[in-house]
Amino acid sequence: MAKAVLVLNAPIDAESVSMQVVAQQKSRVHARLFNYRRQVMQHYLHIGGDKDSLSFPAPDDTESLQWQFGLTDKETYNRSTLTLGDVSVVVYVHESLTPKQALSLLVDYYKAWCVNRPGGRH
Repeated sequence: MAKAVLVLNAPIDAESVSMQVVAQQKSRVHARLFNYRRQVMQHYLHIGGDKDSLSFPAPDDTESLQWQFGLTDKETYNRSTLTLGDVSVVVYVHESLTPKQALSLLVDYYKAWCVNRPGGRH
């Protein structure tokens, strides 16, 4: 329901009132769309492909993502959950990788990170 704001000391006519109401309705719609676009999305790790080891935002319920690859191609990443005990994390794995290959990549990257970090293994 829109509220019309009338300016005192100004001539009141039906056209100016309706224009103010329309302007307010448009600004509310714009505000709703702006807030919708600004919703924070969770970032998920991508394993394999061109986006390997990068983290990108994705909606919570998306089962697969397609990203631009080159000028005309696309890469597909499928949602997967890594679980250890009662803790789990969602990742997106390139369609060309099996779960075993994706886990092997994660382990290899972790080993490399441990060795190459400042103050790492001696």
